[in-house]
Amino acid sequence: MLESLTSHLSLVRHSFSFQPEQDIPWNPWKLEKESDSKPSEFDIDVSIGGTRYQYGFTYNSEAFLEEWLYRWQPRRQVLFERKTDDDEPWYFGPALTGEKVSLSKLTRRNSLFLSTAAQNNHETLGAVHRALTTEIRREKRIELSGYPLFTKSDPIIDPERRDQVEAAIKAFDIGIKRIRVERLPKDPQPNEEKLSEFLKPQGLELLRETLLNDDGYFRIVLEREGPDGKTWTLPPHSESRGTHILLRRIDDFMSLESGVIVIDELETSLHPEVCASLLKLFTSEESNTRGVQMLFSTHSRSILDQLRRDEVILIDKEPDGASQVSSAADYKDIRSRQSLRVLHERGQVGSVPILGNLDPIWNPVPN
Repeated sequence: MLESLTSHLSLVRHSFSFQPEQDIPWNPWKLEKESDSKPSEFDIDVSIGGTRYQYGFTYNSEAFLEEWLYRWQPRRQVLFERKTDDDEPWYFGPALTGEKVSLSKLTRRNSLFLSTAAQNNHETLGAVHRALTTEIRREKRIELSGYPLFTKSDPIIDPERRDQVEAAIKAFDIGIKRIRVERLPKDPQPNEEKLSEFLKPQGLELLRETLLNDDGYFRIVLEREGPDGKTWTLPPHSESRGTHILLRRIDDFMSLESGVIVIDELETSLHPEVCASLLKLFTSEESNTRGVQMLFSTHSRSILDQLRRDEVILIDKEPDGASQVSSAADYKDIRSRQSLRVLHERGQVGSVPILGNLDPIWNPVPN
């Protein structure tokens, strides 16, 4: 589901630059018959300067079929509604000031009006576009092999923040004395057209960002202190995956001034106490004075001890492959964080898999 969020936000960011006849990247619902004829829908609520906005759209590979934006001040105001195939496809509410009609004429079937308006410096719509495309940021991933690479703009390699970085790393008790930053030689550019056959749209987006980076890449070498007082290091590729992910998390969080960070499986390769400490950075008003948010998925029950029930969404996979979504706040028996975890362990709330007989992994099924 987090993949879906980031891929839809990618459409908000890039649809204005699509070629006139270019297909829209679209992954239709696969679990029902005739699903290819049903459009996909995206809808999101955001708060900008204390004001609530609701934005969404429906689409298929050929066109954005509907698009809408509402604002609450304090009642709902329609800023615009679009129904591409209607005789009168556009409605602009009186609350939306600035240029509208000329921008609608510039908006192609395979482009979002919000993207078009932002590219043409519309004040109100540009603010919503920025909130969706810059304030909601996906984690910078690392692969299962290798080590994380950083760019010149990443705070973790900033010499002026070196003391802050080293203090943060030492706080996680992994035996690090100090860090050293090494610049890597620039690799030849890969063939983007060839890679498009294998990469998802969001993977291609990351690739383009990589190709546009002319400042090179850096890696972090961790120095440890031995019993004789001398320091020693491991090659970065020999460090554990947990250490690699921790370095990436530190950089992700240091990069946040506001907005939302989106992380898939927060607990991956990290100790439960480390995950709890990372969560407290967001849930504590003392440390999170800027009000930044984290949206993450997890399979770890221990994390439930750190969250209120209204902060937890439960997802159940149905036998037909569909997902059912519910809020932990819907369960009236949950009175505390501890009771949420206990009920989850007992299978009395959602998102608990019902496992069958796993013996066929080892033993053949009798005829």
